[in-house]
This record gives sequence, structure tokens and C-alpha cells, in this order.
Amino acid sequence: MMQKLAEISRIFKEGGLKFNTVDTLIQTEGMPSENCYIPEVQWGDIFEFYGMKKGDTQGDWQEKIASPLENIETIEEGGNVPLGWFTSYETRASRKGILKNTLEGIAVIGVTLTKDRQIVVGVRGGEITEERVRNLGVSLYGLAPGGSITWMPQKDYQHGGPIEDTMVHEFQDEIGNFNVKIKKQLGIFEAYFPGPRGKKLVVLLETDATLRQIQEQNNKANLLYNNLKENGINHNEAIEEIRNKNLPADAWEHYPFLGLPTDKLAVLSFLESQPQSFAGIGWGALYLYSLSG
Repeated sequence: MMQKLAEISRIFKEGGLKFNTVDTLIQTEGMPSENCYIPEVQWGDIFEFYGMKKGDTQGDWQEKIASPLENIETIEEGGNVPLGWFTSYETRASRKGILKNTLEGIAVIGVTLTKDRQIVVGVRGGEITEERVRNLGVSLYGLAPGGSITWMPQKDYQHGGPIEDTMVHEFQDEIGNFNVKIKKQLGIFEAYFPGPRGKKLVVLLETDATLRQIQEQNNKANLLYNNLKENGINHNEAIEEIRNKNLPADAWEHYPFLGLPTDKLAVLSFLESQPQSFAGIGWGALYLYSLSG
């Protein structure tokens, strides 16, 4: 029997939720002392505390991750969700099992509709190991763009707020430098293994790019990434080189990209035909789309 990949928590009918950030550190057992975070984050001390290794693909990723301070399943549509923060090192430590209580910020996943009315579906990229397949959904179907909400003071967001900024940034890094707009929030689901677990907010995106244009950018970026890696360039230097060439720097996260028709019955049929090929985050986002109004 196929394991449960995701569970729908909410389907929005009236526009979804509003998100605002507050400067509150979220802590759990096993984290270093508050002095490592306040008044300034001491990245080196936290890195050393968790025993992280240099050269790890994501080990040096430094970012404040936003996480709800209230239960997003009980806040009425149109209501405000306050977002506190922890660091990307806590996310890494949680996935490694170093922290007793897992810390996962709510991530945002975009169901991207192209100019030629296709939904962008990707095979999740990166090194294929048993651990990475289980924790990251590598080699399985997922959606792009997607990522954790970056925490910053509310006034510093450039595209309207935490959700908007996250989606624009992730779209440019994963898909390309095309125009994109958020149509609406679709709902929330809980993702299970394989792939990143936790609460995921799904938004409907529209871009002026065709599927073929997106695939061409993805192919160019991945070919360059693989060539650089084969020539001894490390991950961080490779993505910086890709960015300098105006290609999506995080294209390696999905390769190749495929297209699904926007018809919701067709999407549901695809999900039912091969659930074993999906990461929980991909299956859950598409299933929520198929149920949305």
C-alpha cells in the first residue's frame, strides 16, 4: 500500500491569509543559548555548535527563516499571521536529527501556470542518496518555485510582504528572469516523506513565459552547473557563475521540467496514476490545486 504523501489542511475561498513579521526568536530544546542570536546572529558559533561541515551543499546557507507564532489552521481567512524566526542552521539541524524537536518554517510552493497554459512540474535534483531522497525528495516530482519564507523586518520586503518576496525570489532563482505574479493563495497542506515535511502554503502563479522558454533556461543552467562541477568548481561558486550569466542560479534543484495541462481532472488522474514518483510536497501542492475553486 502506498504511503500517505500529504494531507490537505485548508482550502481558501476568500483570498487566504495576511503575513507580518515580528522580531521574536523561536527556540526549542537543543539550540545554543540566546546570546548566539540576539542582538546579532553569531553564525560561526551556531555552525560550530551543531557540528556542521564545510563543503556541505547547504551547510553554509545563512538566512533567518520565518515561522508562524500562531496556528495557521485556526486563523480566519483575511486574518493576520505573525511570523517569528529561527535560522537556516536550525532547519539543517532538524533534518539531521540533531534537534529533539523539529523546527520547520512554513514554506511556500507555487503552482506555476505558463503562458501556454501548462503547470510546471520538475524532477527534484541533486545527489541521489537514500537520505536525500527521503528528506529532500531528490529524483521525485516536485513543483517550482518553492522555499522557506525569509524573515526580515516588514518594511524591508520589496514586493509587498513575506509571501510575495519569497515567491518572486524563488521564481527568479529556480525558473528564470521572467515576469511572474501571484493570482491567489490556494490553501495549506501537511507534507510527509519523501521530501521536506511540514506545513506548506500553496499559491497560484502566472508567468509570461512559455513552458519551452522555461525548459530552455533550465537546460542551459543545468548543463553549465554540471560542467562547472566536473571541472572542480564547488557548489557555491558554480551557482554564482550561473547567476552572473543571467540564468536561474538554483535550476539544479529541478531537472528536467515537464508540463501538465491545467485541467484539474487531468491533474488528479496524473497524481493517481503514479504516486510513487512524487515527493510529498509535489503531490500535496498538485492535489490541493485539483480541489481548489
